[in-house]
Amino acid sequence: MNAEILAEPPVSGSIPERWYDATGDCVWVRFDDGDNGEGGAWAGVFGSSRLTGRASVTLFGGGPWALVIAGGRGYVVDTRTGELRHRTECDYLVDAIAVPGRDLVVACDFTDLYAYSASALVWRSDRVALDGIEFDPAGPRELRGRVWGGSEWHPFRLDLDRWEFREGPWQAWAWLQRF
Repeated sequence: MNAEILAEPPVSGSIPERWYDATGDCVWVRFDDGDNGEGGAWAGVFGSSRLTGRASVTLFGGGPWALVIAGGRGYVVDTRTGELRHRTECDYLVDAIAVPGRDLVVACDFTDLYAYSASALVWRSDRVALDGIEFDPAGPRELRGRVWGGSEWHPFRLDLDRWEFREGPWQAWAWLQRF
């Protein structure tokens, strides 16, 4: 499956469309299974929370699902059928990364981490950053990245089976506790 954010809506009627909270500002995503036959591609129109200005689409590593971030609002959709699996409770997501081979995507806002399966939120961190989180490539059991602590970036390693930090982000959190 391929998925991409579209810079502008497709010509009306040129591709099947599915709408998700689509009013006002929207993010358009094209999903294409690579099949050149009928019905292989469709466009999703996702309503934006307009809280972050970020738009992205992340395919799950373990199934036919995608997390779409539309201006901060998150949607998990089945990429084959277009079924909305769930809408995230957080409306200010800024980034996401798929966990290879697993029904799991880890997303973040500016301060917290969120792990989503195809059907629900499965874990949420306490605040781990002052104002920024960056991801490194994920493995099936561990996620690495950096959190902004106010004056520098601090590395973290998150065990994805136990939902425990093996490294950081306590350095950034200790800095935050001073205020």
